[in-house]
Amino acid sequence: MRAATRLRTVVCRHSLQAAVAPIASCQWRSRNYATDSPTEAPKRRGRPRKTREENIAALALKARRTIEHAADEARFQSLESLKEEYAKFQEEDRVPMRPMRRPVGRPKGERVIKKRPVGRPKKRGRRYGSKNKPKEIGPKAPKTPKPFGRPKLIGPKYPTAAQKVRMAHAAGVPPSELVFGVPKLEQERARREQEKLEEEERNKPKSKTPRIRRTRAQMEADAIANGEILDPGRPKRYGPELPSQIIMDQGVMRRVYLRPGRAKLFFCEEERKDKEVRQAKEEIAKEVREQIRTDLAEYGMTEDGKKRRRKTPLQDEIATKLMKKQVNKQTGPKAYQVSELTQIARDFLAQRKQDLEMAEGKRDWEYPLDDEGHPILPKRTPGGNTRHKLRETPQTTRQSKWVQTPKQNDSTSQNWRLVTPKKIQNTAPTIAALVESGIPQPKPPTDKSLVIGEKKCADIFKGFDFSEYEGCEIIDFNPGYGVFSRELNRAIQPSKHILLEHEPDFIPFLERTCTDPSFEIIQKDFYEWGTFDNLVSSGKVNPKKVPFEDGINKTLLITGMLHKEVKGDRFMAQILDAIAQQNWVFKYGRIKFLLWVDEEMVARYLPRTFGRRNRAAVMVEAFTNVRELASPPPFYTWADHRFFFRMDIWNRPDHTPNKQDRLTGVKYAKQLTFINMPRNPPPVIFESDEFWPPLRWAQTTLLEFTPKLTSPYLRGEVPDSEPWKFFNLILTSTFLSRHTLMRQVLAKVGEGADQMLETEEELKKFPDLADKPAMHVSIEELEALAQAYEFWPWRSEDPFIGSDMRLSRPGMLDELEDAQLVV
Repeated sequence: MRAATRLRTVVCRHSLQAAVAPIASCQWRSRNYATDSPTEAPKRRGRPRKTREENIAALALKARRTIEHAADEARFQSLESLKEEYAKFQEEDRVPMRPMRRPVGRPKGERVIKKRPVGRPKKRGRRYGSKNKPKEIGPKAPKTPKPFGRPKLIGPKYPTAAQKVRMAHAAGVPPSELVFGVPKLEQERARREQEKLEEEERNKPKSKTPRIRRTRAQMEADAIANGEILDPGRPKRYGPELPSQIIMDQGVMRRVYLRPGRAKLFFCEEERKDKEVRQAKEEIAKEVREQIRTDLAEYGMTEDGKKRRRKTPLQDEIATKLMKKQVNKQTGPKAYQVSELTQIARDFLAQRKQDLEMAEGKRDWEYPLDDEGHPILPKRTPGGNTRHKLRETPQTTRQSKWVQTPKQNDSTSQNWRLVTPKKIQNTAPTIAALVESGIPQPKPPTDKSLVIGEKKCADIFKGFDFSEYEGCEIIDFNPGYGVFSRELNRAIQPSKHILLEHEPDFIPFLERTCTDPSFEIIQKDFYEWGTFDNLVSSGKVNPKKVPFEDGINKTLLITGMLHKEVKGDRFMAQILDAIAQQNWVFKYGRIKFLLWVDEEMVARYLPRTFGRRNRAAVMVEAFTNVRELASPPPFYTWADHRFFFRMDIWNRPDHTPNKQDRLTGVKYAKQLTFINMPRNPPPVIFESDEFWPPLRWAQTTLLEFTPKLTSPYLRGEVPDSEPWKFFNLILTSTFLSRHTLMRQVLAKVGEGADQMLETEEELKKFPDLADKPAMHVSIEELEALAQAYEFWPWRSEDPFIGSDMRLSRPGMLDELEDAQLVV
């Protein structure tokens, strides 16, 4: 009944829509009807009906195609010859094609319909078959817990640290000499025995009988006679040799052999002959080595080449080692005769490598053991959110460049800088006693290291003679605890010794350390440009003027400790500029400076290679003579060793210059202050515990800077010249592009300035100047360039180097530069 009622409703609805469609074409239509034509009848689920116009068009198209087909048949009639040929083809016998066979294999059986299991009904009530296995309704089996920690490794289990300690105790050796439970001594003994057996095996006389190749038939006959079973197949190595063939290889006839089962399948006759010759040479060389070893054991090797029989022949092992040492002579860098500087750097690097290897080997035994013999490992850093802990720590305000340690707001975090009396008792007993007496120590945030080695400070003046300065005046800035100042005063015995200490916390120590009546403590900063002039005007210091040509002014000596930050570096640059311009302190003559310089600043002012040569290093080379009085333990790099070794090769008489010499600049190595600096007597070595804090970055070097008597042009004796202005211009322009050729550098200094190299007579004395890199230029060449450019007629007056130019000194304070500008 429901189906009939549904069918009746659908038919009525379709009839009504068909009747209304021509009248109201824009009314709503069901989604089951097309809307291409307003008169289109409704479409049912099957084939859609066509309109009357579509039926008429289809009949017309069918009639037209029938007419065209009849015309084509009338135009192309079948030929009689083709009909006869087709009939003959039908009469011929043809072989019927066999049907495809099923390949041999498992016989075809009845198809088994695999029943798919039915899973449990899902939440939505689906009961379709599942591809997976049916789920069990019962309780789930408990999962096997995963093992904690790292997965087990394949192989034997290594002993723990405690087990290693017990094994070493049982073996009677230290733990570091124990490798996997076996002492190194036993391993070394076993290795030597194995090498001895191998050497005996190699030295056994071998039979000269050639190997006989047997055929397969001979091998089978021998196997039957011996009652053995021969493996099937052809032997890989000892089978009969296949016959050779002659082939054409690149236009050449070659005889080729086949070697089955080898890495190289084919080989020719020439290769066989080469192999025989190579084997013969190896046998001859081996016989020669054996003869040398025999002669060495019986006679020995002498420099004159004469054989002298030994009283007692050497053992075979010793003779073998000596023979290897004599025959395998060094051909690498160690074969050259090196200088003392190269040998020092090489020994330092070898010792450093050995120390690092030993530290790496002892790393497992650094931890102490508990009562049970287990190592006490450090606690691991806890994970998780640690923001609440970060709030408790003091915030970092700025990074100290020289300490490489963040300076913090909380002063207690810098307590590691406070002097500990127990640590300095051996090196500085005076300072340790003062600290124990209760004198307040300086505040931790200080920017200079302190020299506290009392004995080493006294050794400086035992090795270096300063008796010519007896009775002079000394200005000593930043003395710290006053240990070095006291020893300097004892050695020279000056008339006045002024201690300029800017930090008031050090004054109580200076009052108790420097007790000589010649001392005078003044709380001023020597970095200020006018401090020296104030001392002279107030009568504290009365130096005499000595012209530069008359030698060193020995009435005044200046010493002090440079700060490690930019402040000390700028003051050092200020001193060099003052020497060049002969003002400030140096208007009284060539006054000597003894400065404790930071290790990083030493590398900048005394470079060991041209790769580190800069403007500051050239200023030191041009205007001062440097001597090293005290230094920390020397530290060398492989770059230093390579440069020193290239210098040794360059100094050999049979050396041929090459590209490497030009790049490294070993030809001009004598220009570097570090190379030509006098080292007799050698500097006093200060250990790390003789500085405070006892860390590597706190180590400083005592350098003696003596102003040099420069050329007349740099001294300003050439009339109408401004030597410092143009020397500074050429020097700064040169080291702005250190790897550029000087021809290109001069082209940037001024338009057409590179033509001076061809026109100026003074520059023609340096034929290789044009193609020399800027970092290899010597002081004489820089002076010649500055003088030539100053008096060059086509020089343009550049506003940056004009007469109104203000030379900014790196060491001057801002207010002093402004004062100079006003003047």
